[in-house]
Amino acid sequence: MLTNPNMPPRLLINLLFRQIVGIVATIEQFLVQAEDRNNKFVQRFLSKQHQRMMALYNRHVVRSSFTTFILRLTCLYSLG
Repeated sequence: MLTNPNMPPRLLINLLFRQIVGIVATIEQFLVQAEDRNNKFVQRFLSKQHQRMMALYNRHVVRSSFTTFILRLTCLYSLG
């Protein structure tokens, strides 16, 4: 599904973005369980993975926001 060569790049990015959100939600669920069980090793491991996924999520959001801003600016400039 993700390796379809005919898939537009924007659609591929959106699919990956949705998967990141699902992964973060799952990590948070297991992180809560690890805290309830007081399992420090699993907490530390999941915290690192959570930080990495959130960094990837934030990078995607910033990149998407910047791209949208540039596209809007370009449209306004071409209309003016």
